[in-house]
Amino acid sequence: MNSYDTSIRRLLLLQQIPRHPHNITVKEICENFDSDDRPTNARTIQRDLIQLSVKFPLINDKIQTTNYWSWRADSEIIDIPSMSPKTALSFYLSEIYLYQMMPPAVINALQPHFNKAKQVLKDNKNMGIWRDKIAILPEGMPLQTPDLKDEIIEPIYNALLQQKTISALYQKRGDDTPTEYQQINPQALVFRNRIIYLLATVKNYKNIVQFVLHRFTKTTLQNQKIQKSDFNLHNYIQEGHFDFIEGDDFEIELLFTKGAANHLYETPLNDTQKLAKQSDGRVKLTATVHNSSQLRWYIRGFAHQVEVINPQSLRDEFKNQTAKMQRLYGL
Repeated sequence: MNSYDTSIRRLLLLQQIPRHPHNITVKEICENFDSDDRPTNARTIQRDLIQLSVKFPLINDKIQTTNYWSWRADSEIIDIPSMSPKTALSFYLSEIYLYQMMPPAVINALQPHFNKAKQVLKDNKNMGIWRDKIAILPEGMPLQTPDLKDEIIEPIYNALLQQKTISALYQKRGDDTPTEYQQINPQALVFRNRIIYLLATVKNYKNIVQFVLHRFTKTTLQNQKIQKSDFNLHNYIQEGHFDFIEGDDFEIELLFTKGAANHLYETPLNDTQKLAKQSDGRVKLTATVHNSSQLRWYIRGFAHQVEVINPQSLRDEFKNQTAKMQRLYGL
C-alpha cells in the first residue's frame, strides 16, 4: 500500500474516534472500514493509532485485552477544511445568545467548536472585532439571571427531547417546603428575559402548568412516555397566557402625551391599534387588548404621561391605585 492510501486511511481513522468519555474499539473501527468497502485488519489499525497518538491527543484505555480509543475531552477541533471566520462568528454568537436554549449534552458536544471559534476570531482581525460591535439588552430593569444547576435542568431538557416524564421537587413561591410531583409531562420551554418557564401537564390532567426552572430543587428523568396532548405552543402564547390574563379581552382607550406616544408609531401595540391626535396635543390610542397584568405594568410605566379613559373598570382601578400612592407619599 502506498503512502497516499496510508494517509487517507489515517484521516478516515481519526474521523471515527469519538471524544472522551465516549470511545471506540479497534474491532469496531475495522467493521466500519469493511462496511465502507475499505477492508483492513486490526493490527494495521492499532499500529496507525499508536503512531497517530504521538502527534494527536488520543487516549488509549486498555481493559483486559481490549483497546478503547478516544480523543482527549479538551482536545482542539481539527477541521478539514478549516473553520471559516464566518462560521466561527456564528458559533461565537450561538454560544452567547443561545446557550441556555440548548440542552447541556448539546453544549458539551459543541464546546470544542466554541473554543475553536474563539481562536479563529482571535486570529482574524476583521471578523474578530464583530463580537465587540453588537449587544442584546433585556427589556426593562436588567435583573440578574437566577442560578440554574446542570443537575436540575439536564433531566428536563432530556425529557423534552425524549418525550418522557420527570419527577420533581418544586419550591412554590411563598411555601416553606417544596411540593413533590411524581409525574410531570414536559411540553415546551419558554425563555422570557432571564426566566425560563417549563410548560407541562401533571399526571393525567390536561391543563398546562407553568413551572419556573430555577424553583426546581430536584428533577429526575423517568423511563415513562409523556401523556399524549394536543398542546400547541404557538397557540398558547397567542392566547395570552404569558400576559397573565385577568379577564376577557376588551377595547381600551388611552390618552398619551405627545412624547410618550411616539413609540406607538414605530412599534404598534397590535394590529387593531388606532392613533388620533387630540386638540390638547395628546394622542388617543384605541385597541383591542388582553385584559392582563402585562397591560397594567405597561400603563404604569408611563405614570403621569398616560390617562386611562376606557374601559371604566380599568379607569377606576387606576384611580384607586393613584389614591393609594398619594397616601403612601403623604399627599
